[in-house]
Amino acid sequence: ISQDSPLCELPASAICTRPVTRAELSTALKKVIERGSGTDQSSTESSRVEQQKKVIVSVPAGKILLVEDNAVNQAVALGMLKNLGYATDVASNGQEAINKLVAARAHYDLILMDCQMPTMDGFQASQAIRHNAANKINANIPIIALTANAMIGDRKKCLLSGMNDYLSKPINEKVLAEKLHFWLSKKTQLD
Repeated sequence: ISQDSPLCELPASAICTRPVTRAELSTALKKVIERGSGTDQSSTESSRVEQQKKVIVSVPAGKILLVEDNAVNQAVALGMLKNLGYATDVASNGQEAINKLVAARAHYDLILMDCQMPTMDGFQASQAIRHNAANKINANIPIIALTANAMIGDRKKCLLSGMNDYLSKPINEKVLAEKLHFWLSKKTQLD
């Protein structure tokens, strides 16, 4: 539609610019459906904020080791983890993660592990951790894979390398909170 078109003056529930991505289209459709169901934007927004508060309040305590080589991804993940109330250390590759685990003497409660990194990738690092390369006490620490690969076989590859779970990038804070809650609660029950 050109900007001169009379259609541009009609009220719109959502606007997409071309070329439209699936994510943009999905978001726009959700907005249209919410407005069509009589839900106004302010109540939807306040409901979303309340849900986030509930997620943050219900998250169990724990110290996280974030293993990620990309500075932007580190910053995003650290921001989410801070919002959720977690103390977090960062390692830039798998070897650095193993070194931190050895030095920490079981100080971490969970690892968020990127899969594709230089020096030692997440798959190699997870296998090494499971085979006591990071002290025997860390051999069973929960490891959640962080990967941009969202193919069906990728989850299986993560699990076969010794990781416990899988999160695809870009990371959704609510999904991250749910995974952390599940694995930290489970770890607490086992301790």
